[in-house]
Amino acid sequence: MTSIVLRRIASGGVVLSVLLTVGLSGNAASAAAPTDYSDTPADTRSQSAVVVDSRQPALVPSGVELVDGPTYVFKEGAEEPQVSPLAVASLPFNYILDDVSWGIESRRFTTTTGRVCTDLRLWKVRGGTPYTDFHVELWEDLTGLDKRIGSPVAWPVDNRTYSYCWSPVTNNRTYYFWFGYGSGGNYVYVDGSGTARG
Repeated sequence: MTSIVLRRIASGGVVLSVLLTVGLSGNAASAAAPTDYSDTPADTRSQSAVVVDSRQPALVPSGVELVDGPTYVFKEGAEEPQVSPLAVASLPFNYILDDVSWGIESRRFTTTTGRVCTDLRLWKVRGGTPYTDFHVELWEDLTGLDKRIGSPVAWPVDNRTYSYCWSPVTNNRTYYFWFGYGSGGNYVYVDGSGTARG
């Protein structure tokens, strides 16, 4: 299977995101539908920020089911040259997190269902004890400063699958996930396997 790899490169104080095409194979676990936390206002187009449920992501005991879509690998701190600009994808897609500590953005995507959901399993690959929780955030890609949608979602790093949905979100706008510990990672590195869907 062919996959696209998103890498971030620190260069002179600027962080660049790059996409690389790689070969990838993976195993799918059995599925469960994502939990929808949609107790938020029905129309957020006139609001300055979208409010989401602040609950923890829901446990999916049966694991991650790979969706019928491409697979992207998001790796923090890579040094390969940029080979392609960030193109906007559509949902659904699968993704793999590789050596994430401080944080990494996903590729950009749009939704047509009024929501964005992710199922994600995380496990620690090395390091000590982080000073903070691993977080998953949803951001809207805007000209100028991007806008975070709701609050960061604390995600367990326990090799089990969890699911979370941001709803409602505005259709046909460009979004991306941010994954990481931020400055509190304490050199802890995490791998993960997930899906993004509407």
